Amino acid sequence: MAAPTDSRQGLRRSLSVWQAVGISVALLAPSMAANINLWGNVLPYPTEGPEQWFPVVAFGWLAFLTVLVVAVPRIPRRLTDGMASMSA
Repeated sequence: MAAPTDSRQGLRRSLSVWQAVGISVALLAPSMAANINLWGNVLPYPTEGPEQWFPVVAFGWLAFLTVLVVAVPRIPRRLTDGMASMSA
C-alpha cells in the first residue's frame, strides 16, 4: 500500500493512536538496552587513570553538538541537503 504524498518534498502519513503506541513500545526496548549499557559501563565511575575522563569527554561532545544544533538550526539542514545531493 503506497503512502499518500504531499505537494511538498517527503511523505505525509497519519497514524492511529494504537499505531503510535506500538511504535513507542517497540522503541522502548532499544532505549532501555542503551541506557543499561551506558550505566553498566560508567558505574562505578573510575577515579584514576585516563578512564576517568572518557565519560566527561563524551558528555562534553554531546553537550557541544546539542548547543550547536540549537544555536544554529540551519547546520543540520545544510548537512542533510549536502548528503542528499551526494547520494542523488
